Amino acid sequence: MIDYKEYKEKLRQFNATEKYWNEMHEMMYFMAIEDHWDRILDYGCGTGAMMMTIEQDKEVKIDGYDVHEHYYEGNLNYFSVSTPKYTGNWYNKIYFMHSFAHIVGIQDILKNINKHLLSYEDGRVYILTPNKDWLDKHQKSDYKQDPTIVKHYNYREIKAMLIEAGFTRILKKFLWGGERIMIKARR
Repeated sequence: MIDYKEYKEKLRQFNATEKYWNEMHEMMYFMAIEDHWDRILDYGCGTGAMMMTIEQDKEVKIDGYDVHEHYYEGNLNYFSVSTPKYTGNWYNKIYFMHSFAHIVGIQDILKNINKHLLSYEDGRVYILTPNKDWLDKHQKSDYKQDPTIVKHYNYREIKAMLIEAGFTRILKKFLWGGERIMIKARR
């Protein structure tokens, strides 16, 4: 059984680390290469740390979605499983910042969110997640002890899911010597 109060505190501590902030800014730079920032969905927003950072830097409409309502600490547009408002919205960018491995039914979700991207030219999905190959090679058991992890993935697995969901143009970048995978996908 997950102690959500304890896990939220761990989430806060992780969000305060220099490594997280470096990764967040790396992801924001990866997303900023394109000019269109009109509407963004943070899928698995947790406490909302990245949403609030983007909102400070850019004039955007940003929504957050997470299954754990009690994690979110911000004042931006947030919804959860009990209020899935994103189903009627359209986005330029949808990102998964350290949430991809925590999501049940990720393949179906990728297919669904593909339908919510604004256009073939502007719509993009971004993923930053631990790299299963690196975790296995370095025998990082601390990643496996997180009770909220559904499954870790390597690049080949994520690419195959993205292709099956209808994405065709997929770019990857590895961070921290391969420990993290950052992916950008377009239709």
